[in-house]
Amino acid sequence: MKRTIGASAVTLALFAVMCNPAIAEDNTLRFGGAGYVATDLFSDSDTGYGAFVDYERTLTRRFGLDFAIQWAHYDIELEEALLGKKQKESLGSLDMIPVTLSPNIHLTPGTGVDFYVRPSIGFAYITGDGATDDSTTDLAYGVGLGLDIGRNKWMFVTGVDWLSVETDVEDNFDNVIVKAGAAVRY
Repeated sequence: MKRTIGASAVTLALFAVMCNPAIAEDNTLRFGGAGYVATDLFSDSDTGYGAFVDYERTLTRRFGLDFAIQWAHYDIELEEALLGKKQKESLGSLDMIPVTLSPNIHLTPGTGVDFYVRPSIGFAYITGDGATDDSTTDLAYGVGLGLDIGRNKWMFVTGVDWLSVETDVEDNFDNVIVKAGAAVRY
């Protein structure tokens, strides 16, 4: 509980600093959308769906701070081969809400196609039902690639994030998040 309150207080303080209009150089982006989530892209593990909301405050032409809240839902299933037939058994579901802060490094600023990279750090709130009744808040960290397409007020955004969550249950809960959405510049 102390960990959750501390992480929430730090997140709110950073968000308040980012909202200060005196620190912005030119444009601020707000964007949101939906995504595909995989716990491990390179195996047959569980996949899910989710949504995200980002707020990026540009500090210089090539550097911005991004505050993101994502939500991912997984259906946990066990696949067994019985008598030559594959059967899936539902073990429950899992919801993960990572809240991250990322310094975005824009490699092609001011063009119609803005490519950026970012490391991320934050925390993830995980809760589940069925076989995963526990709730926990854990450290989350990762890296991401993003692409913003458009020069006017509205833009198309897409990206891929790898996010690792340190949990007590297993070593790390690794996620690949593929997302797409719309952005508005103000």
